[in-house]
Amino acid sequence: MEILEFRDEMVVPKINIEAYFALYEIENWLKRICLTAYVLKYGSQWMNSIPTEIKDKFKSRCNTSKELLYLDAQIDDNVIWLSTLGELSRFLLDEHTSPFVEGLTNLPKDKLKHKLDEIRDIRNLLAHNRALSETTVDILHGVIASFKMTIDNFKQNFLYESGDIYSKEDI
Repeated sequence: MEILEFRDEMVVPKINIEAYFALYEIENWLKRICLTAYVLKYGSQWMNSIPTEIKDKFKSRCNTSKELLYLDAQIDDNVIWLSTLGELSRFLLDEHTSPFVEGLTNLPKDKLKHKLDEIRDIRNLLAHNRALSETTVDILHGVIASFKMTIDNFKQNFLYESGDIYSKEDI
């Protein structure tokens, strides 16, 4: 397998591209898990559990995002979907919702924190256009495997009863 790809005259490490896609997927699943935990804890009034100063910060970010509407990018006004990885980590590890996160994923809070720190570090390397090393790749594969298990637990524990996927006729 080639480890480098040429884009015009620029060399791009393929593992960086693969890592970005894997982390993108994991982060979006974590947002689904987080939103589910907040709804389970607070019901339809889950937004009221978010402190006002955080909501104000997100409103400002949402308004800034709307200024970029001409770029035709996905814009969301949901606090969790608009959160950075650091903010998402704080939501997932919140003392009131973390028991729900653990129940959905079977991943204890301390282990989740450790895994979130690992992906944050790797994500920061990617964000600053650093080429990942073989060691980073090995760590990333382990982190991805851990989160895939966590996501599978969420799917089995919450989305699909006993792994069943229902057809249109069943609904």
